[in-house]
Amino acid sequence: MQKVYKVKANDLDSHFLEELKATFRDREIEIVVSEVDELDLQNSEEIDEQEWLKAAASNPVFDFLKDPEEDIYTLSDGKPFNN
Repeated sequence: MQKVYKVKANDLDSHFLEELKATFRDREIEIVVSEVDELDLQNSEEIDEQEWLKAAASNPVFDFLKDPEEDIYTLSDGKPFNN
């Protein structure tokens, strides 16, 4: 399960922590904090392609693709794709 919270640091209180505890109960969780600028908050519903690609490239769920055994294609396979 994954949940994303966007809050101002000054708005964090014990209720926030209690909600986290109630949501995830006894499961181990990872908490990552990053600063969000005002422009990002205004456009939070829209994510551009570069942001999406950056998020996908840095997501650990795709780490298995770095394994040399997953690199099964060469430049001579298939035809080039041009827009």
